[in-house]
Formats: sequence, C-alpha cells, structure tokens
Amino acid sequence: MKDVFCQYHKIKEDVIYQTNNFFVKVGFGLIAPGQVMIIPTAHYDSLADLPKHLEQEFSDLQKMVIGKVSTSFSAPFLIEYGNCGTVQHAHIHVIPKKSDNFEISNIIDEMIVNGGVPYQPITLEQFKENYQPRKNYVLIEDGISCVVSKEDFSGHRHYFSKTLGVPAVHSWSDLSLEEEIIDQQKREITRNTLIF
Repeated sequence: MKDVFCQYHKIKEDVIYQTNNFFVKVGFGLIAPGQVMIIPTAHYDSLADLPKHLEQEFSDLQKMVIGKVSTSFSAPFLIEYGNCGTVQHAHIHVIPKKSDNFEISNIIDEMIVNGGVPYQPITLEQFKENYQPRKNYVLIEDGISCVVSKEDFSGHRHYFSKTLGVPAVHSWSDLSLEEEIIDQQKREITRNTLIF
C-alpha cells in the first residue's frame, strides 16, 4: 500500500509550494506556526536514498523554505527521521525555533547535548557517504548537522511536549478535540503567512 505522501490527491490542499520533484506541505500536530515539510514527489524511504541528480533541486528548495520561514516566523531547525519515522517516505521537517510557547537558541545543544543523547556531528557530504538506504538515523540541522540513533532519541515531539510543555504536539495523529483546534489555528497561520 502506498504511504500518504505518495497519494498526492489526499494531501494536495496542504501543499503550499512545489517544484518538479518536491513539494512543501503543512503537516499536523505542528510544534509552531510556520512548520512545514519538504517531501520528494517520488517515493524514497529517506533522504539518504535521494538520487544525486535531485540533490541540487532539494538544496535550493531547502534554502528557499528556510529563508521564507526565517522571514515570516523565526530561524528554523531541520529534522529528518530516516527509515524510522511514522511515514515511511522521505521528508524533512522545517520547524521555527521561536513561538509563543518557547524560544530555542540551538536545538542540538538544548535537545540533544543537554538531553544526554549520544550524537555525531557530520557534514552533509559525510552523511551521504555513511547513511545509505535502509539504515535508521535521525538527522538534525541547526548551524551544524548531527546524526543520532533513533534508539537513543525519544523524538522532537517528546522534547517539545514534555520538556518545554508546548501543548498539542505530542502526536500528529492522535490529538484531542481541543488539541485539534489549537493545531488547526497553527496550520491556518502557516498557510496564510508562508507565501511562495
């Protein structure tokens, strides 16, 4: 069965921009207004699977999205759950580091280092060489890039909901009615503010 990102007709109302091979989508259970995902149109299990001929288009789009989110909301951090996310289709989350409920200086320092999570600083070139298809990883970018093992990391949703107390972010798929209302407000702000 195809994953939800492969079924474009089911998610197209949440797509706010697209290129030939990627689209930018507003998700569910947003950490903050301005959070979006960059997703390849074709199915790849993780960004480590992305073919070389798509890397420049992805890089250009990522820079554009970071610029738009930075201008409209705040500087973001990026996180990808390679081969270990809840949707098995490559996608990277672009999440503003500042909102009404929180302000992050550096997500790697605050969530990973302070949380005692073992990590490996890595360049994107090293990432492409070392994290091949079907290998589980969590890639986090905020000034520098680092990789952590999914087994050692409880996830960004856990950090924001349990450590920082941000409401309506513990899950993207299991929200209460009250949380759905909060999330819908964040989604509307994102759709109405991020103009490409």
